Amino acid sequence: MKNTLFFTGLLFAFFLMVSCSEDDETIIKEVDKVIKEEVIVNGSKVTLTFNNVIGTEDFELNHNYTVGGINYNFKSLRYWVSNVGFKKTDGSVAQIPNSYYLIENTEDVAVQEGAYTYEGQKREDVTISDLKVGTYTSVIFSVGVDQEHNDNLSLNAGELSSMVGMTNVSWMWHTSYIFTSLKGTAENGDSKDIEIETGLNANYRTIELKLPQAIEVINDSSYQININANVLTTLNSFDPWENPVVGASQPQLMKAVSDNFATSFFSISVPEED
Repeated sequence: MKNTLFFTGLLFAFFLMVSCSEDDETIIKEVDKVIKEEVIVNGSKVTLTFNNVIGTEDFELNHNYTVGGINYNFKSLRYWVSNVGFKKTDGSVAQIPNSYYLIENTEDVAVQEGAYTYEGQKREDVTISDLKVGTYTSVIFSVGVDQEHNDNLSLNAGELSSMVGMTNVSWMWHTSYIFTSLKGTAENGDSKDIEIETGLNANYRTIELKLPQAIEVINDSSYQININANVLTTLNSFDPWENPVVGASQPQLMKAVSDNFATSFFSISVPEED
């Protein structure tokens, strides 16, 4: 019975091929075109470089910056970039799976009350490999961690891990991720410790940055997209001297900082092709 069905299927396929008209050939070509457009291209690469700055100066640890008459010196800057996508000319978005990246410039971080040390790092580049064929006009990403993963730290995706020292038990009744963190000191006669952090699902923000010119992803193509990340906008989004600590107990200030990430913190430079 199985052999009979198999033979019948072959005959049916054969007659379809023999009776294929010019219209059928057109349809086949169109289907083949769609399939090719959806094929992931090996060797293609787009690198997002987050240039952390303060105004026109590079962001550096243990360096003095004067903003509004106040002297700042920072020991860490960290933020999650997640759910990266690239918008095509037709408006569709090529979403990058498991795209959770920690952008950071930090000294050693004590994790789990000092039981573990996360070594200091400076990381500004995110490389996306093997994109689908297409012409892309903007890059989309979020700052923070989406609710599904934020509410369940046991879920593994990308670089998400409680061992990077970006979790907090005070955000909610259970531990969740710190979305952004800026730490250092401020001096204006007196000295204050600065700790500006955001978290909670309500402060998850999505950003779309339009590219000055479209990029075309084909076989072995390579692009770099430079994104300025301006810490000065964070300092200007509220009064950090009067409110040196921002966290769950200051929800309005946390919202102001999160809104700044969505509207002002990032700006894009012209993409460069290698």
